[in-house]
Amino acid sequence: MDKLKLKIKTPNIQLELEGDKKHVFELRKLFSEINKLSADEMDQVNLDELIPSTSVQYWKFTKEMQKNDAAMELISEIAQVEEGLRVRKVSINNINEISDSGTTTSIDLEEIKRSMNKLFLNIDQKKTNFALIHTISDVNDEHCSIINDQIKKQIPHTKTKILKTNKSILGKTIIECLFFGNYPDEE
Repeated sequence: MDKLKLKIKTPNIQLELEGDKKHVFELRKLFSEINKLSADEMDQVNLDELIPSTSVQYWKFTKEMQKNDAAMELISEIAQVEEGLRVRKVSINNINEISDSGTTTSIDLEEIKRSMNKLFLNIDQKKTNFALIHTISDVNDEHCSIINDQIKKQIPHTKTKILKTNKSILGKTIIECLFFGNYPDEE
């Protein structure tokens, strides 16, 4: 395949792209838009209008969350309605059990319950209006359901959305929660 590599530098934008030559049509559209942005009459106010303002600090999310387009779209929508966001992550050690039929991975229920204290540290459950629960693990869905149930017990009147990424990270299960609500300024 023919590769294409370009660098664009304008007063307002610096961009470096790599791709296949088959994307030339899309690149032409991109150049057209960049030319509009880099026009001399463009001022900072106009640039600020083009970039949506949000208080969401996406860098706090796991890479897996950032790569999930549906989740990122949902987060953007919720952030337009809710005033505050708290991001919490905890990890739980997986238990690998070896038997004649193979290896199974599970999680200790007591460790799940202990992790809830860390997860809800400085979270006002009464002010939480929406929670996005994301589990990154290679444990089966039954164990993930236990995690989700434990979280929902803490915030029974809160709308929730559940995501799971099937992935093993250092033999642990990662629980990432995004709590949206009427919280004071970000911590």
